[in-house]
Amino acid sequence: MDEKLREYKERRTRWQDKTNSQLGFLNNLILTIGIAFLTFNCKSFNLQNYRLSFENIDFSVSFLFVSVILVFFSIILGLGLALNRLWDFRITTHINRVRQNVYQYSKDKNNNDKNNEGEKLDESTPDNYNLCDVLSMYRILSKEKYPNITIEDCKDYLKNEDVKLKIKREFKELRGISHNLGRYSSKLVKFQIIFLGWSIFFFLLYIVF
Repeated sequence: MDEKLREYKERRTRWQDKTNSQLGFLNNLILTIGIAFLTFNCKSFNLQNYRLSFENIDFSVSFLFVSVILVFFSIILGLGLALNRLWDFRITTHINRVRQNVYQYSKDKNNNDKNNEGEKLDESTPDNYNLCDVLSMYRILSKEKYPNITIEDCKDYLKNEDVKLKIKREFKELRGISHNLGRYSSKLVKFQIIFLGWSIFFFLLYIVF
């Protein structure tokens, strides 16, 4: 492999690891702040003195109530993000293992040439899912019914054309799931921060009023 290309790949891998670490750190930080803030809000919220009414609205209590709801949703999003990243890591690990196994077992065993290489699976950019596809993806993940390509399948890659087509189809599906999990991890952390920010804003309004 070209030295410069190897350097670029190593650099990409290194920064991907840093990005994942920072995303995990940020999620844990926002979750910790959110839980602490929710606890603090609940201590300030006296339910015994609160009555739901559209007459003589107490804006101070209403702001506190909205703040509690928003920080609660921020925490839910944080937990969802943690689960999202767990699925993403699991599927990405499986993708890398399948790619390695297919490359290894698709080599011509009778060819001792150093340039003898195995087959490389699809590396094109997966499509972005629409809302229906995303809902279907999470339903599949929750039931753990996503494709599972075994090492036996990889060993039969060159021997059986049907297995070969099956691996390519399921591998493409796995890459699509992994790609869109990554996309939605970014969206989840953004909304997690936004909800926490608005929660703090409404709590400040509660203090002012």
